Amino acid sequence: EKEGLRRRRGGNSKGGDTNDDKWTSEDHAAGPAIDDEEERLRDADPLNLFGVPPPALRVAQERSRGAVAYYVEVANLARGIMEIIHQEAARVEQIEKS
Repeated sequence: EKEGLRRRRGGNSKGGDTNDDKWTSEDHAAGPAIDDEEERLRDADPLNLFGVPPPALRVAQERSRGAVAYYVEVANLARGIMEIIHQEAARVEQIEKS
């Protein structure tokens, strides 16, 4: 059997023209096409996947994205503050040992 080819199943059960003797080429390039489609879906705006969204939903999405960006910025600042506190505590501990 040739690689990349497959025999079709099914056909007319009355013995007429069947697909048993017809060969078709399998599409081995379907993998990258599926990956491309998945990539497009990941990058797509979720609101546009189901048609045209109402304007209020677009505003809510925009504000939500802004809130998430702000949350990340605040979390990074809090982490920086915690590092400074930890370094200062380690420095004070080192001075007390001396």
